[in-house]
Amino acid sequence: MKQCWDADPLKRPDIHTLWNKISEMNRLYQNMPNKSEANNGLEINKTSNSNYTDRSFTSKVHQFENFPEPRNATEGINNLLNFEIQKEYF
Repeated sequence: MKQCWDADPLKRPDIHTLWNKISEMNRLYQNMPNKSEANNGLEINKTSNSNYTDRSFTSKVHQFENFPEPRNATEGINNLLNFEIQKEYF
């Protein structure tokens, strides 16, 4: 998941990698012992989601300006945690 949050878009996984990982997780989930109960909800969602061909679900290109330099989302969390750990021991 951290790979998806990387500030550099070139370091993020592409759609094919994501699709393969999600498919693998789905296969593992379907092989769980209580799969009949878990899959009942999935079948309902498959049919209800097939009707979303509305224009509101299409991609749009937006141009934004004057943004700060991109940074990884986890950088601030790590710095905060390090500060809290140091504060507890001193």
